[in-house]
Amino acid sequence: MPVALCIPILVSEPPAVAPVHLPDLFLDCLAAGDTLLATCLRDAPPPRPYTLSRFYRQDGRWIWRVTLLRDDLLEPLQAGLERLGALPLAETSVPLDVARIEMQQVRYEEILDRAADEKRLCLRFLSPTSFRTGLASYPLPDPLVVFQSWWRRWNSFAPLKLERVLLDVAAVHLAIARHELHTQVMDLGVGQVVGFIGSVTLLVMQAHRLGNDVLRRLNALADYAAYCGTGQRTAQGMGQTRRYA
Repeated sequence: MPVALCIPILVSEPPAVAPVHLPDLFLDCLAAGDTLLATCLRDAPPPRPYTLSRFYRQDGRWIWRVTLLRDDLLEPLQAGLERLGALPLAETSVPLDVARIEMQQVRYEEILDRAADEKRLCLRFLSPTSFRTGLASYPLPDPLVVFQSWWRRWNSFAPLKLERVLLDVAAVHLAIARHELHTQVMDLGVGQVVGFIGSVTLLVMQAHRLGNDVLRRLNALADYAAYCGTGQRTAQGMGQTRRYA
Protein backbone atom coordinates (compact mmCIF):
# COMPACT_ATOMS: atom_id res chain seq x y z
CA MET A 1 0.00 0.00 0.00
CA PRO A 2 1.71 3.24 -1.08
CA VAL A 3 1.89 5.81 1.72
CA ALA A 4 3.15 9.40 1.76
CA LEU A 5 4.10 10.98 5.09
CA CYS A 6 4.83 14.68 5.53
CA ILE A 7 6.84 14.86 8.75
CA PRO A 8 7.06 18.31 10.42
CA ILE A 9 10.48 19.32 11.72
CA LEU A 10 10.44 21.58 14.80
CA VAL A 11 13.33 23.90 14.03
CA SER A 12 13.59 27.36 12.51
CA GLU A 13 16.34 26.13 10.20
CA PRO A 14 17.20 22.42 9.88
CA PRO A 15 20.82 21.34 9.56
CA ALA A 16 22.10 20.59 6.10
CA VAL A 17 21.95 16.88 5.32
CA ALA A 18 23.74 15.70 2.20
CA PRO A 19 21.32 13.73 -0.01
CA VAL A 20 23.61 10.70 0.08
CA HIS A 21 22.96 10.43 3.84
CA LEU A 22 19.15 10.55 3.63
CA PRO A 23 18.75 6.74 3.28
CA ASP A 24 20.81 6.18 6.44
CA LEU A 25 18.68 8.71 8.30
CA PHE A 26 15.49 6.95 7.19
CA LEU A 27 16.83 3.51 8.08
CA ASP A 28 17.93 4.72 11.52
CA CYS A 29 14.34 5.87 12.13
CA LEU A 30 13.01 2.55 10.84
CA ALA A 31 15.50 0.60 12.98
CA ALA A 32 14.07 2.22 16.10
CA GLY A 33 10.85 0.38 15.27
CA ASP A 34 12.25 -2.80 13.69
CA THR A 35 16.00 -3.37 13.65
CA LEU A 36 15.90 -6.52 11.52
CA LEU A 37 13.74 -4.94 8.83
CA ALA A 38 16.04 -1.92 8.61
CA THR A 39 19.08 -4.19 8.31
CA CYS A 40 17.45 -6.15 5.49
CA LEU A 41 16.66 -2.94 3.62
CA ARG A 42 20.25 -1.72 3.92
CA ASP A 43 21.43 -4.83 2.10
CA ALA A 44 18.56 -5.11 -0.40
CA PRO A 45 19.17 -4.52 -4.13
CA PRO A 46 17.32 -1.71 -5.93
CA PRO A 47 14.71 -0.50 -6.46
CA ARG A 48 14.23 0.80 -2.94
CA PRO A 49 10.72 0.52 -1.48
CA TYR A 50 10.73 4.15 -0.33
CA THR A 51 11.49 7.66 -1.54
CA LEU A 52 12.85 10.58 0.47
CA SER A 53 12.73 14.30 -0.12
CA ARG A 54 15.21 16.83 1.09
CA PHE A 55 13.95 19.06 3.89
CA TYR A 56 11.72 21.77 2.41
CA ARG A 57 9.63 24.65 3.71
CA GLN A 58 5.85 24.58 3.34
CA ASP A 59 3.23 26.79 5.01
CA GLY A 60 5.79 28.27 7.37
CA ARG A 61 7.25 24.99 8.62
CA TRP A 62 9.94 22.54 7.59
CA ILE A 63 8.85 19.17 6.19
CA TRP A 64 10.51 15.87 5.39
CA ARG A 65 8.42 13.88 2.92
CA VAL A 66 8.79 10.10 3.03
CA THR A 67 6.90 7.65 0.84
CA LEU A 68 6.63 3.92 1.40
CA LEU A 69 5.82 1.41 -1.33
CA ARG A 70 5.51 -1.74 0.81
CA ASP A 71 2.88 -2.58 3.42
CA ASP A 72 5.34 -3.80 6.04
CA LEU A 73 7.17 -0.47 6.43
CA LEU A 74 4.51 1.86 7.84
CA GLU A 75 3.99 0.51 11.36
CA PRO A 76 7.72 0.09 12.14
CA LEU A 77 8.47 3.58 10.84
CA GLN A 78 5.66 5.12 12.89
CA ALA A 79 6.87 3.24 15.97
CA GLY A 80 10.44 4.36 15.36
CA LEU A 81 9.48 8.02 14.92
CA GLU A 82 7.35 7.96 18.07
CA ARG A 83 10.14 6.30 20.04
CA LEU A 84 12.81 8.72 18.85
CA GLY A 85 10.76 11.91 18.69
CA ALA A 86 13.61 13.41 16.68
CA LEU A 87 15.79 12.78 13.65
CA PRO A 88 19.00 11.08 14.85
CA LEU A 89 21.62 13.07 12.98
CA ALA A 90 25.31 12.51 13.63
CA GLU A 91 26.06 15.79 15.43
CA THR A 92 22.62 16.64 16.81
CA SER A 93 19.03 15.50 17.03
CA VAL A 94 16.27 17.44 15.29
CA PRO A 95 12.89 17.34 17.08
CA LEU A 96 9.82 16.23 15.16
CA ASP A 97 6.15 17.08 15.58
CA VAL A 98 5.13 13.43 15.46
CA ALA A 99 1.52 14.19 16.43
CA ARG A 100 1.09 16.33 13.31
CA ILE A 101 2.45 13.97 10.68
CA GLU A 102 0.19 14.14 7.64
CA MET A 103 -0.36 10.80 5.96
CA GLN A 104 -1.91 9.89 2.63
CA GLN A 105 -2.27 6.26 1.69
CA VAL A 106 -3.99 4.29 -1.03
CA ARG A 107 -4.12 0.64 -1.99
CA TYR A 108 -2.56 -0.41 -5.29
CA GLU A 109 -5.94 -1.75 -6.35
CA GLU A 110 -7.51 1.64 -5.65
CA ILE A 111 -4.98 3.40 -7.87
CA LEU A 112 -6.10 1.16 -10.73
CA ASP A 113 -9.80 1.47 -9.91
CA ARG A 114 -9.71 5.27 -9.63
CA ALA A 115 -7.56 5.86 -12.70
CA ALA A 116 -9.11 8.09 -15.34
CA ASP A 117 -8.78 7.69 -19.10
CA GLU A 118 -7.21 11.11 -19.65
CA LYS A 119 -5.21 11.65 -22.82
CA ARG A 120 -3.11 14.49 -21.37
CA LEU A 121 -0.82 13.71 -18.46
CA CYS A 122 0.43 16.85 -16.70
CA LEU A 123 3.45 16.29 -14.48
CA ARG A 124 5.56 18.49 -12.25
CA PHE A 125 9.09 17.48 -11.30
CA LEU A 126 9.93 19.24 -8.05
CA SER A 127 13.52 18.09 -7.62
CA PRO A 128 16.25 17.27 -10.14
CA THR A 129 15.26 14.20 -12.13
CA SER A 130 17.42 12.06 -14.38
CA PHE A 131 17.88 8.48 -15.50
CA ARG A 132 20.90 6.23 -15.41
CA THR A 133 22.19 5.21 -18.84
CA GLY A 134 25.45 3.33 -18.59
CA LEU A 135 28.02 5.59 -16.95
CA ALA A 136 26.08 8.78 -17.66
CA SER A 137 22.89 10.46 -16.47
CA TYR A 138 20.11 11.28 -18.93
CA PRO A 139 18.36 14.52 -17.83
CA LEU A 140 15.44 14.51 -20.26
CA PRO A 141 11.78 13.41 -19.73
CA ASP A 142 11.67 10.87 -22.53
CA PRO A 143 8.16 9.36 -22.18
CA LEU A 144 9.35 5.77 -22.50
CA VAL A 145 12.09 6.18 -19.90
CA VAL A 146 9.72 7.99 -17.53
CA PHE A 147 7.08 5.26 -17.75
CA GLN A 148 9.69 2.52 -17.54
CA SER A 149 10.79 3.99 -14.21
CA TRP A 150 7.24 3.91 -12.82
CA TRP A 151 6.40 0.51 -14.32
CA ARG A 152 9.49 -1.08 -12.81
CA ARG A 153 8.65 0.16 -9.32
CA TRP A 154 4.99 -0.81 -9.65
CA ASN A 155 5.85 -4.36 -10.67
CA SER A 156 8.45 -4.61 -7.90
CA PHE A 157 5.98 -3.84 -5.10
CA ALA A 158 2.35 -4.08 -6.28
CA PRO A 159 0.47 -7.38 -5.88
CA LEU A 160 -1.12 -6.95 -9.32
CA LYS A 161 1.51 -6.69 -12.05
CA LEU A 162 1.13 -4.52 -15.13
CA GLU A 163 1.83 -5.84 -18.61
CA ARG A 164 5.12 -5.00 -20.30
CA VAL A 165 3.15 -4.01 -23.39
CA LEU A 166 2.50 -0.70 -21.62
CA LEU A 167 6.13 0.20 -22.32
CA ASP A 168 5.57 -0.49 -26.02
CA VAL A 169 2.55 1.79 -25.85
CA ALA A 170 4.60 4.50 -24.15
CA ALA A 171 7.28 4.24 -26.84
CA VAL A 172 4.82 4.58 -29.72
CA HIS A 173 1.86 6.60 -28.44
CA LEU A 174 3.27 9.09 -25.91
CA ALA A 175 4.74 12.43 -26.92
CA ILE A 176 5.72 15.63 -25.15
CA ALA A 177 3.03 18.23 -25.87
CA ARG A 178 4.63 21.05 -23.88
CA HIS A 179 7.24 21.60 -21.22
CA GLU A 180 8.76 24.28 -19.03
CA LEU A 181 12.01 22.75 -17.88
CA HIS A 182 15.49 23.71 -16.85
CA THR A 183 18.46 21.69 -15.74
CA GLN A 184 19.81 21.81 -12.21
CA VAL A 185 22.86 20.21 -10.66
CA MET A 186 22.15 18.08 -7.59
CA ASP A 187 25.04 17.95 -5.14
CA LEU A 188 24.70 14.56 -3.48
CA GLY A 189 27.58 15.01 -1.06
CA VAL A 190 29.74 12.47 -2.89
CA GLY A 191 29.41 13.88 -6.38
CA GLN A 192 27.00 15.76 -8.60
CA VAL A 193 24.18 14.72 -10.92
CA VAL A 194 22.48 16.88 -13.54
CA GLY A 195 18.70 16.63 -13.62
CA PHE A 196 15.68 18.46 -15.00
CA ILE A 197 13.10 20.42 -12.99
CA GLY A 198 9.76 21.84 -14.09
CA SER A 199 6.53 20.78 -15.75
CA VAL A 200 5.82 18.45 -18.66
CA THR A 201 2.60 17.56 -20.43
CA LEU A 202 2.55 14.18 -22.14
CA LEU A 203 -0.05 13.51 -24.84
CA VAL A 204 -1.38 10.07 -25.74
CA MET A 205 -1.37 10.01 -29.53
CA GLN A 206 -4.08 8.09 -31.41
CA ALA A 207 -5.64 7.12 -28.11
CA HIS A 208 -8.68 5.67 -29.88
CA ARG A 209 -6.51 2.75 -30.99
CA LEU A 210 -5.61 1.79 -27.42
CA GLY A 211 -8.91 1.39 -25.62
CA ASN A 212 -9.92 2.65 -22.17
CA ASP A 213 -8.22 -0.14 -20.22
CA VAL A 214 -4.79 0.75 -21.56
CA LEU A 215 -5.44 4.46 -21.08
CA ARG A 216 -6.43 3.88 -17.48
CA ARG A 217 -3.28 1.89 -16.79
CA LEU A 218 -1.15 4.70 -18.20
CA ASN A 219 -3.04 7.12 -15.96
CA ALA A 220 -2.60 4.81 -12.98
CA LEU A 221 1.17 4.85 -13.41
CA ALA A 222 1.13 8.65 -13.68
CA ASP A 223 -0.86 8.77 -10.42
CA TYR A 224 1.61 6.38 -8.80
CA ALA A 225 4.49 8.76 -9.54
CA ALA A 226 3.61 10.88 -6.49
CA TYR A 227 4.57 7.88 -4.36
CA CYS A 228 7.33 6.14 -6.30
CA GLY A 229 9.15 9.16 -7.73
CA THR A 230 10.85 9.22 -11.11
CA GLY A 231 14.26 8.12 -12.27
CA GLN A 232 17.40 7.49 -10.26
CA ARG A 233 18.31 8.28 -6.63
CA THR A 234 14.73 8.79 -5.45
CA ALA A 235 15.90 7.86 -1.93
CA GLN A 236 18.35 10.78 -2.07
CA GLY A 237 15.89 13.56 -2.83
CA MET A 238 15.83 13.28 -6.62
CA GLY A 239 12.81 12.63 -8.84
CA GLN A 240 10.09 14.12 -6.60
CA THR A 241 7.06 14.06 -8.89
CA ARG A 242 3.46 15.28 -8.75
CA ARG A 243 0.61 15.08 -11.21
CA TYR A 244 -1.65 18.09 -11.65
CA ALA A 245 -4.87 18.82 -13.50
